[in-house]
Amino acid sequence: MSTAGETCVLGLDFGSDSVRAVVVRVADGAELASGVAEYERWMQGKYCDPTKQKYRQHPSDYMESMTSAVRSALSELSATPPKIVGIGVDTTGSSPIPVADDGVALALKDGFSEDPDAMCILWKDHTAVQEAEDINKLSQEEGQPDYITMLAASIPRNGTGPRSCISPAPTRPPTRLPPTGLNSATGFRRC
Repeated sequence: MSTAGETCVLGLDFGSDSVRAVVVRVADGAELASGVAEYERWMQGKYCDPTKQKYRQHPSDYMESMTSAVRSALSELSATPPKIVGIGVDTTGSSPIPVADDGVALALKDGFSEDPDAMCILWKDHTAVQEAEDINKLSQEEGQPDYITMLAASIPRNGTGPRSCISPAPTRPPTRLPPTGLNSATGFRRC
């Protein structure tokens, strides 16, 4: 497909199992190309322990898969790539990552590249349940602000799970999506 000189935007969607890239023509919104790349370490089950509800991802998976997905999408186009005037990014939220004092992800630093506790902590990781319960108990002591009520409305929903261990029950049942196959390494539905 010839896209030389066409004005386009690039969309990136980072999910739990993969990143997707799409090239869209600005003039009419037509999708010109797309690419998908799975997170290699994640698909191998690295840094995860489902028996402990530990789900971690290496930040290199995000960078490597993004590069692969974008290259895959662009390879569907002509030898002269389009003019990309904007990039939109969507991510699976509530997945913090520890960083060093210089702002670089800890897992990208020498000595931490294979440490699960230096990886991105996924939304479905529940290894800190006891600590959360301890914090909740302390926050309910007399004289303490009611942080549970104040924060419950601001914590984003993660798929079909609860907002957190402190949030009230949802007012309506979550939407259930049909399974698309299970990842044998992690035991979760592939996204």
